Amino acid sequence: MDLQELKNNKKDVVRIHLKAGEPNRRKSKVGGTPYWPENTPYPDMLFIAQINFEDVPRTELLPTKGILQFFVGTDECFGLFEKEHGFKVFYHEDTDSLADISPVIVTDSPINAPASMTFLKDKECISYSDASFPAIPDALEEVLYHDDAFNGAGDKLLGYPFFTQTDPREYDPKLQKYDTLLFQLDTSDFVMWGDCGVANFFINKDKLKAKDFSDILYNWDCC
Repeated sequence: MDLQELKNNKKDVVRIHLKAGEPNRRKSKVGGTPYWPENTPYPDMLFIAQINFEDVPRTELLPTKGILQFFVGTDECFGLFEKEHGFKVFYHEDTDSLADISPVIVTDSPINAPASMTFLKDKECISYSDASFPAIPDALEEVLYHDDAFNGAGDKLLGYPFFTQTDPREYDPKLQKYDTLLFQLDTSDFVMWGDCGVANFFINKDKLKAKDFSDILYNWDCC
């Protein structure tokens, strides 16, 4: 496979731009106080981000309504090694009710400050750290490593992931069912994962189409 073939291997991505300040509780955001429905126990976990799909450009895979939320553990590794107990993803399709809640506060949270989100639909090339990246000649590896088109970094929905270390799906066959990047939250002015790391949440494509967020792969790594 040559460079041009790789550049033609693109798929939809929704890029996320973060802006200082906290919008209302039903809007897309990082950190701050999230939406939460009445008469539902609030998790004893750290709120990371929420996506209101009414804010998001239409795509083939993502819902068109509802709020998707991401919570992680409060330990020093933010639930990374606690498997399914180290994080929670909630999807609220009906957002009519609103509970009065007090978010969990963590001193060393990866969220430095709350931020609002805006979205831009785009296309992107496969990232060189994705487990499905094809075998290429050694001479091409150096070229790709310095080409931002294959980097995969940034905040986004869908598209291809970025890792500072290794894609966990590369060496574990049980994880290969998580074939779609659902959400990526990178280090920025508002977020810091360890030493300039990145967090990824993966899902199976068919489950995403069915709006079934019960089976998610969560990973973060840093330099």
